Amino acid sequence: MQTRKKGVIEMERIEHSVVINRPTEEVFAFMADIEKQALWAGPVSESRQTS
Repeated sequence: MQTRKKGVIEMERIEHSVVINRPTEEVFAFMADIEKQALWAGPVSESRQTS
């Protein structure tokens, strides 16, 4: 919801959380792998490291 307050537009804040039953290291390794980004990053359809 956008509201005006002294000329400033404020955006509504939305939070969401997910529980992943995996070790932290495994989750971090998956998220840090650029080639797997398309599996979790919404509208991304493909990603790869080029250099």
